[in-house]
Amino acid sequence: MAAAQVVHDLRNQLTMMLGFVDNLAYLVPRGYVDPQIAELRRTAERASTLAKDLLTAVRHDASARRVLNLNDIVMQLGTTLSSVTDRRVRMELRLAPEAVRVVAERMELERILVNLVLNARDAIMRDGVITIETQVTREFPDADEPGLRPRARLIVADTGSGVSSAVRTRMFEPFFTTKANGTGLGLSCVATTVHRLGGEVSLASEPGRGTRVTVILPAAPDSLPAEP
Repeated sequence: MAAAQVVHDLRNQLTMMLGFVDNLAYLVPRGYVDPQIAELRRTAERASTLAKDLLTAVRHDASARRVLNLNDIVMQLGTTLSSVTDRRVRMELRLAPEAVRVVAERMELERILVNLVLNARDAIMRDGVITIETQVTREFPDADEPGLRPRARLIVADTGSGVSSAVRTRMFEPFFTTKANGTGLGLSCVATTVHRLGGEVSLASEPGRGTRVTVILPAAPDSLPAEP
């Protein structure tokens, strides 16, 4: 499953690269360095990192995690994600006004976000909207834990076709897919990564009413400094 997950991540990165290649046809004067070329370079670097993980069979190392602001990850991937959606699909960001701090590797958060956005893109047949939202919530903990417990929340919603209750219950199963060319690993990768980070993921959807995926992660303690 680990190898399949890396391969699927690599496939997503290459899909994004193809989106940028398509956009190259719209470049104007020769020699002009378009910002998308810089994004293409960064996407290729991410794909290269994933390929290296596949070839060297690197095991996951929790010690590589740092305190990251989820808002920064969304903003940095915004241009990339917009390029792999259809021109008729609008992307909206609704980011929390405060930092949404989590302990994770950057690639883990990118994996979650990229898979959710690509899944949302595939669900939209015509015009539509993909909304990415971040929040900081505070929940009442178990009886043996004092005080309110902060949580980081990531929500990716789409106005796509939605799914039935029978399909909804299987969406996070490995290799389950309703797409002709799908691998059935996208949402499974999301669930695996979220659980590794000590979080939870849920999906709400109805036919004709779109889909909403909610990821809840433990918030980083205030005592830990954020990555610069």
